[in-house]
Amino acid sequence: MEVESRYVAVRHHVEGLPSEDDFEVKAARVRWWPESGEVLVRNLYLSVDPYQLNRMKRRSASHLAVDGIVPGERIDAYGAGEVVASACEEYKEGDVVAGVLGWEDYTLFRPSPGVLMSKLAASDDLPLSHHLSALGERRRRRRRAPRHARMQFLLICLSVSVAPGGDRWIEHVAGTSGMTAYAGLYEVGRPEAGEKVFVSAASGSVGSLVGQFAKLAGCYVVGCAGTNAKVSQNTQAHCTK
Repeated sequence: MEVESRYVAVRHHVEGLPSEDDFEVKAARVRWWPESGEVLVRNLYLSVDPYQLNRMKRRSASHLAVDGIVPGERIDAYGAGEVVASACEEYKEGDVVAGVLGWEDYTLFRPSPGVLMSKLAASDDLPLSHHLSALGERRRRRRRAPRHARMQFLLICLSVSVAPGGDRWIEHVAGTSGMTAYAGLYEVGRPEAGEKVFVSAASGSVGSLVGQFAKLAGCYVVGCAGTNAKVSQNTQAHCTK
């Protein structure tokens, strides 16, 4: 038995800001009953991140770290979904997972050490979209950030009043930008209370989170941005100066 799975692809390499005309919706047939070792996931949430734009370009320095997106093929991204069929003992029907999925209705994958996918705990009381991807990624890190850092991250995810934007801002915190900000500041920078932290592009998706994390850690936060309006927003939300 097969099912139709719609997916999004780029028509061609994108230069500059993308438009609707750069994308197309295509369809493929996917086996509803996976072969031995395979798992079929119905995708529920996908993270649309700024770095994807560089992947759509013909040439980009980002291609040294992540594969470019091939025109005509499905776009992959970090996401979350529900297992609807499984021929793998590790995953059962009804399991909720987070990992690299596709801009498509269904993703068929075979678990292996090279496949980024994990099951989410049934006891999690946060919305599923919050696991894209900082909350889920942190669990798999061998060297964990200090306890106060983990608590501060959770505080931001749970408190809508920390910054403007309401629920939309909360969704953004736990996305790939949240993982980048969290790991960069706590795993590399390791800030301590009273230290000064400078954040470039402080109104961007990553910079705005770094500023908030640093402020919660008790740091004096200085940020820069491209316009006076962005500077004003930064000082209201997270920057000391």
